[in-house]
Amino acid sequence: MTSNEILSSAIEIIRRRVPAGITCQVFLFGSQATGQETERSDYDIGIEAENALPTGVILGMERTWRVCQTCTR
Repeated sequence: MTSNEILSSAIEIIRRRVPAGITCQVFLFGSQATGQETERSDYDIGIEAENALPTGVILGMERTWRVCQTCTR
């Protein structure tokens, strides 16, 4: 997957999990974002929200992301 595809997938997962009314920004950072990745680089995805996201929301995103990664391998 390309960086844009990874970011699009992350945004979709976050959109489904974050409760309505909470505004947040999603961004890539690290080597993938700066174009300095190697074959062993991972994707660093940041979420900046107005308020702290509930723990259950974060865990749900993590579980969904792990399933998505497994399905695309």
